[in-house]
Amino acid sequence: MGTIARTAVITGAGSGIGRATALELAANGVHVIAVGRRLHALEETRDLSHGGPITCVSADVSTEDGRAAIVEAAGPSVDFLVHGAAISPACLIGDPGFRDSWNEVMRINLDSLMCVTLSLSDQLSGGGRVLFVGSNSASKPRRGGAAYCVSKAGGRMLYRCLKLELGDLGILMTTAIPSPVYTDIVKHHIKSQDVFPDGADYARQLAAGEMIAPETVGAFYRWLLLENSDTSYARDQWNINHSAHHKDWLKGPLCMPPMDLDMAGD
Repeated sequence: MGTIARTAVITGAGSGIGRATALELAANGVHVIAVGRRLHALEETRDLSHGGPITCVSADVSTEDGRAAIVEAAGPSVDFLVHGAAISPACLIGDPGFRDSWNEVMRINLDSLMCVTLSLSDQLSGGGRVLFVGSNSASKPRRGGAAYCVSKAGGRMLYRCLKLELGDLGILMTTAIPSPVYTDIVKHHIKSQDVFPDGADYARQLAAGEMIAPETVGAFYRWLLLENSDTSYARDQWNINHSAHHKDWLKGPLCMPPMDLDMAGD
Protein backbone atom coordinates (compact mmCIF):
# COMPACT_ATOMS: atom_id res chain seq x y z
CA MET A 1 0.00 0.00 0.00
CA GLY A 2 1.42 3.41 -1.00
CA THR A 3 2.08 6.25 1.37
CA ILE A 4 -0.74 8.77 1.57
CA ALA A 5 0.52 12.19 0.45
CA ARG A 6 0.31 15.04 2.91
CA THR A 7 -1.85 18.01 1.94
CA ALA A 8 -1.08 21.72 2.25
CA VAL A 9 -3.43 24.64 1.65
CA ILE A 10 -1.47 27.75 0.69
CA THR A 11 -3.24 31.05 0.12
CA GLY A 12 -1.65 33.70 -2.04
CA ALA A 13 0.05 30.92 -4.00
CA GLY A 14 0.06 32.83 -7.29
CA SER A 15 3.11 34.93 -6.47
CA GLY A 16 5.80 35.82 -3.96
CA ILE A 17 6.13 33.92 -0.71
CA GLY A 18 3.00 31.86 -1.32
CA ARG A 19 4.26 30.64 -4.68
CA ALA A 20 7.75 29.91 -3.38
CA THR A 21 6.36 27.91 -0.45
CA ALA A 22 4.01 25.98 -2.74
CA LEU A 23 6.91 25.01 -5.00
CA GLU A 24 9.08 23.93 -2.06
CA LEU A 25 6.38 21.74 -0.53
CA ALA A 26 5.35 20.22 -3.88
CA ALA A 27 9.01 19.36 -4.56
CA ASN A 28 8.94 17.40 -1.31
CA GLY A 29 5.90 15.35 -2.27
CA VAL A 30 3.24 17.41 -0.50
CA HIS A 31 -0.05 17.80 -2.38
CA VAL A 32 -0.49 21.57 -2.53
CA ILE A 33 -3.90 23.22 -2.80
CA ALA A 34 -2.73 26.49 -4.36
CA VAL A 35 -5.27 29.23 -3.60
CA GLY A 36 -5.51 32.69 -5.12
CA ARG A 37 -7.82 35.05 -6.95
CA ARG A 38 -5.99 34.87 -10.30
CA LEU A 39 -6.26 31.44 -11.92
CA HIS A 40 -3.58 32.18 -14.53
CA ALA A 41 -1.07 33.03 -11.78
CA LEU A 42 -1.86 29.78 -9.96
CA GLU A 43 -1.41 27.87 -13.21
CA GLU A 44 1.99 29.52 -13.61
CA THR A 45 2.90 28.25 -10.14
CA ARG A 46 1.79 24.76 -11.12
CA ASP A 47 3.79 24.94 -14.38
CA LEU A 48 6.89 26.01 -12.45
CA SER A 49 6.58 22.87 -10.33
CA HIS A 50 7.28 20.73 -13.46
CA GLY A 51 4.60 18.20 -12.68
CA GLY A 52 4.57 18.61 -8.91
CA PRO A 53 1.35 17.75 -7.08
CA ILE A 54 -0.37 21.15 -7.20
CA THR A 55 -4.13 21.70 -7.49
CA CYS A 56 -5.19 25.24 -8.43
CA VAL A 57 -8.20 26.75 -6.67
CA SER A 58 -9.29 30.18 -7.84
CA ALA A 59 -10.95 31.60 -4.74
CA ASP A 60 -11.21 34.83 -2.78
CA VAL A 61 -10.26 34.05 0.83
CA SER A 62 -12.30 37.02 2.03
CA THR A 63 -15.65 35.53 0.89
CA GLU A 64 -17.75 32.65 2.14
CA ASP A 65 -17.94 31.16 -1.35
CA GLY A 66 -14.17 31.31 -1.65
CA ARG A 67 -13.64 29.58 1.65
CA ALA A 68 -16.20 26.90 0.77
CA ALA A 69 -14.25 26.19 -2.43
CA ILE A 70 -11.05 25.80 -0.40
CA VAL A 71 -12.65 23.37 2.04
CA GLU A 72 -14.07 21.27 -0.80
CA ALA A 73 -10.72 21.10 -2.62
CA ALA A 74 -8.78 20.30 0.54
CA GLY A 75 -10.52 17.01 1.19
CA PRO A 76 -10.91 15.23 4.54
CA SER A 77 -7.48 15.98 5.99
CA VAL A 78 -5.12 18.96 5.85
CA ASP A 79 -1.59 18.73 7.22
CA PHE A 80 -0.47 22.30 6.59
CA LEU A 81 -2.15 25.69 6.17
CA VAL A 82 0.01 28.64 5.10
CA HIS A 83 -1.60 32.09 5.21
CA GLY A 84 0.25 33.71 2.32
CA ALA A 85 -2.48 35.98 0.96
CA ALA A 86 -1.97 39.69 1.69
CA ILE A 87 -2.24 43.08 0.05
CA SER A 88 -0.63 46.39 0.97
CA PRO A 89 -1.93 49.35 -1.04
CA ALA A 90 -0.09 52.61 -0.40
CA CYS A 91 -2.82 54.94 0.85
CA LEU A 92 -2.75 57.90 3.23
CA ILE A 93 -5.37 58.06 5.97
CA GLY A 94 -6.71 61.34 4.59
CA ASP A 95 -7.11 60.07 1.02
CA PRO A 96 -10.70 59.83 -0.30
CA GLY A 97 -10.32 56.11 -0.99
CA PHE A 98 -8.79 55.23 2.37
CA ARG A 99 -11.92 53.72 3.93
CA ASP A 100 -12.47 51.35 1.00
CA SER A 101 -8.78 50.46 0.98
CA TRP A 102 -8.84 49.83 4.74
CA ASN A 103 -11.85 47.52 4.47
CA GLU A 104 -10.30 45.48 1.67
CA VAL A 105 -7.00 45.06 3.54
CA MET A 106 -8.78 43.93 6.69
CA ARG A 107 -10.90 41.41 4.80
CA ILE A 108 -7.94 39.82 3.08
CA ASN A 109 -5.09 40.28 5.57
CA LEU A 110 -6.95 39.75 8.84
CA ASP A 111 -10.51 38.43 8.61
CA SER A 112 -9.47 35.64 6.23
CA LEU A 113 -6.85 34.37 8.71
CA MET A 114 -9.57 33.57 11.20
CA CYS A 115 -12.21 32.44 8.74
CA VAL A 116 -9.99 30.13 6.66
CA THR A 117 -8.44 28.61 9.78
CA LEU A 118 -11.84 27.95 11.35
CA SER A 119 -13.24 26.62 8.06
CA LEU A 120 -10.43 24.05 7.94
CA SER A 121 -10.27 23.31 11.68
CA ASP A 122 -11.85 19.86 11.34
CA GLN A 123 -9.39 18.86 8.61
CA LEU A 124 -6.43 20.27 10.60
CA SER A 125 -7.35 18.68 13.94
CA GLY A 126 -5.03 16.08 15.36
CA GLY A 127 -1.67 17.46 14.29
CA GLY A 128 -2.17 19.94 11.44
CA ARG A 129 0.23 22.88 11.27
CA VAL A 130 -0.81 26.48 10.58
CA LEU A 131 1.79 29.05 9.54
CA PHE A 132 1.12 32.80 9.76
CA VAL A 133 3.37 35.08 7.69
CA GLY A 134 4.60 37.66 10.16
CA SER A 135 5.91 41.14 9.40
CA ASN A 136 8.06 43.83 10.96
CA SER A 137 5.14 46.14 10.12
CA ALA A 138 3.21 44.55 12.99
CA SER A 139 5.29 46.70 15.34
CA LYS A 140 6.48 49.53 13.09
CA PRO A 141 4.05 52.26 11.95
CA ARG A 142 4.50 53.30 8.33
CA ARG A 143 3.14 56.43 6.66
CA GLY A 144 0.87 55.33 3.83
CA GLY A 145 0.68 51.82 5.25
CA ALA A 146 -1.72 52.16 8.20
CA ALA A 147 -4.10 49.44 7.05
CA TYR A 148 -1.32 46.94 6.38
CA CYS A 149 0.45 47.66 9.68
CA VAL A 150 -2.76 47.32 11.69
CA SER A 151 -3.72 44.13 9.85
CA LYS A 152 -0.35 42.57 10.62
CA ALA A 153 -0.48 43.62 14.27
CA GLY A 154 -3.99 42.18 14.47
CA GLY A 155 -2.84 38.99 12.79
CA ARG A 156 -0.13 38.58 15.40
CA MET A 157 -2.68 38.79 18.23
CA LEU A 158 -5.19 36.63 16.35
CA TYR A 159 -2.54 33.93 15.96
CA ARG A 160 -1.96 33.96 19.71
CA CYS A 161 -5.69 33.75 20.47
CA LEU A 162 -6.29 30.95 17.97
CA LYS A 163 -3.31 29.09 19.38
CA LEU A 164 -4.92 29.19 22.83
CA GLU A 165 -8.40 28.22 21.72
CA LEU A 166 -7.63 25.62 19.05
CA GLY A 167 -4.82 23.93 20.96
CA ASP A 168 -7.23 21.35 22.36
CA LEU A 169 -7.88 20.18 18.80
CA GLY A 170 -4.21 19.37 18.36
CA ILE A 171 -3.69 22.14 15.80
CA LEU A 172 -0.14 23.53 15.95
CA MET A 173 0.45 27.17 15.08
CA THR A 174 3.39 29.45 14.63
CA THR A 175 4.26 32.71 12.95
CA ALA A 176 7.44 33.53 11.07
CA ILE A 177 8.78 36.92 10.00
CA PRO A 178 10.47 36.76 6.56
CA SER A 179 11.34 40.45 6.04
CA PRO A 180 12.61 42.16 3.97
CA VAL A 181 11.46 40.16 0.91
CA TYR A 182 11.49 41.29 -2.70
CA THR A 183 7.81 40.68 -3.45
CA ASP A 184 5.22 42.50 -5.55
CA ILE A 185 4.25 44.44 -2.42
CA VAL A 186 7.78 45.76 -1.98
CA LYS A 187 8.04 46.57 -5.70
CA HIS A 188 4.81 48.57 -5.41
CA HIS A 189 6.09 50.42 -2.35
CA ILE A 190 9.36 51.32 -4.06
CA LYS A 191 7.31 52.92 -6.83
CA SER A 192 5.04 54.72 -4.33
CA GLN A 193 7.55 56.68 -2.24
CA ASP A 194 5.49 59.87 -2.53
CA VAL A 195 2.78 58.16 -0.48
CA PHE A 196 4.84 55.46 1.21
CA PRO A 197 8.20 57.02 2.22
CA ASP A 198 9.57 53.72 3.57
CA GLY A 199 9.75 52.63 -0.06
CA ALA A 200 13.02 54.56 -0.17
CA ASP A 201 14.42 52.28 2.52
CA TYR A 202 13.34 49.24 0.53
CA ALA A 203 15.11 50.69 -2.51
CA ARG A 204 18.25 51.21 -0.45
CA GLN A 205 18.12 47.62 0.86
CA LEU A 206 17.70 46.32 -2.67
CA ALA A 207 20.69 48.30 -3.91
CA ALA A 208 22.78 47.23 -0.91
CA GLY A 209 22.08 43.52 -1.28
CA GLU A 210 19.99 43.36 1.89
CA MET A 211 16.76 42.06 0.33
CA ILE A 212 15.66 38.42 0.62
CA ALA A 213 14.30 36.47 -2.35
CA PRO A 214 10.89 34.77 -2.00
CA GLU A 215 12.56 31.46 -2.89
CA THR A 216 14.73 31.73 0.22
CA VAL A 217 11.63 32.28 2.35
CA GLY A 218 10.04 29.26 0.70
CA ALA A 219 12.99 27.12 1.77
CA PHE A 220 12.74 28.51 5.32
CA TYR A 221 9.02 27.77 5.51
CA ARG A 222 9.52 24.28 4.04
CA TRP A 223 12.02 23.56 6.81
CA LEU A 224 9.68 24.93 9.47
CA LEU A 225 6.72 22.88 8.27
CA LEU A 226 8.37 19.60 7.35
CA GLU A 227 11.47 19.19 9.50
CA ASN A 228 10.67 20.47 12.99
CA SER A 229 9.31 18.65 15.99
CA ASP A 230 5.91 19.74 17.29
CA THR A 231 7.52 21.56 20.22
CA SER A 232 10.06 23.33 18.04
CA TYR A 233 7.52 24.29 15.40
CA ALA A 234 5.01 25.81 17.81
CA ARG A 235 7.38 28.25 19.48
CA ASP A 236 6.06 31.78 19.80
CA GLN A 237 7.61 33.41 16.74
CA TRP A 238 10.33 32.66 14.20
CA ASN A 239 12.42 35.17 12.28
CA ILE A 240 14.32 34.37 9.10
CA ASN A 241 17.11 36.74 10.12
CA HIS A 242 18.01 34.87 13.31
CA SER A 243 21.16 32.99 12.34
CA ALA A 244 20.90 30.15 14.89
CA HIS A 245 18.74 28.03 12.55
CA HIS A 246 20.47 28.94 9.27
CA LYS A 247 22.70 25.88 9.46
CA ASP A 248 19.62 23.67 9.33
CA TRP A 249 18.16 24.92 6.04
CA LEU A 250 20.04 27.80 4.39
CA LYS A 251 22.17 26.56 1.49
CA GLY A 252 23.64 29.87 0.35
CA PRO A 253 23.53 33.60 1.10
CA LEU A 254 20.45 34.83 2.95
CA CYS A 255 20.07 37.94 0.79
CA MET A 256 19.93 38.58 -2.93
CA PRO A 257 22.84 40.22 -4.76
CA PRO A 258 22.60 44.02 -5.07
CA MET A 259 20.14 45.04 -7.76
CA ASP A 260 20.29 48.06 -10.04
CA LEU A 261 17.58 50.43 -8.87
CA ASP A 262 16.55 51.00 -12.50
CA MET A 263 15.17 47.44 -12.36
CA ALA A 264 13.33 47.94 -9.08
CA GLY A 265 9.60 47.53 -9.43
CA ASP A 266 9.84 45.73 -12.81
